Amino acid sequence: QRSMMGTHSALTVGGDADTYHAPVSKTGVPALHKGGRSAGRFERPASAAVPPCALVWTPIPLISWALPFVGHLGITDSTGLLHDWHGTPIAPAPPHQMLFGRPARYVALGSNVDAERLDEAIERADGEFAYHLHVMLCGYDCHSHVARALNVYRYAGCAMWNKLVLALWVFVLGTHVSMEAAARVWLPPVLLLCFLVLLHALGGL
Repeated sequence: QRSMMGTHSALTVGGDADTYHAPVSKTGVPALHKGGRSAGRFERPASAAVPPCALVWTPIPLISWALPFVGHLGITDSTGLLHDWHGTPIAPAPPHQMLFGRPARYVALGSNVDAERLDEAIERADGEFAYHLHVMLCGYDCHSHVARALNVYRYAGCAMWNKLVLALWVFVLGTHVSMEAAARVWLPPVLLLCFLVLLHALGGL
């Protein structure tokens, strides 16, 4: 593989559509997050489904079937690596390794994002949430982690991002990764609704 960033060679991370080429130092240690800081940008192939600097969402089985606006949220850094918190210290990984499966929707944060500042904000949120207890709805959860990163960055000049705003943002404006992803999001709720309507109709006979 071709060299990147002068003295760094390339290390392939992931597979299938989510394949990234991370810079590797002469010592063989991935330079991307060496010392906790982003050392450069991943080479992201055109086939990769989720862009860098984006909110990334996937449905949670059973819960999202009944409440399609509820799901698991993460954020990609400037290299395209995913940071999704689920109660343990975060290890950045390719998006297809998201906790509940491949991403289904995403919201790109825009081309005007300062990549270095965003990476630092995500790193700070990762560090803080390594010591938090995961309590869905009433405490810290994956949405809280992403909100903290956006607040540290002061995305859009705002430091008041929260889980409710992020859930609504992704639900209303999120882009589906693919037709298969859209089916994973909407088919179970539609089938459940049809089943409930049928039960109601039969009960009224």
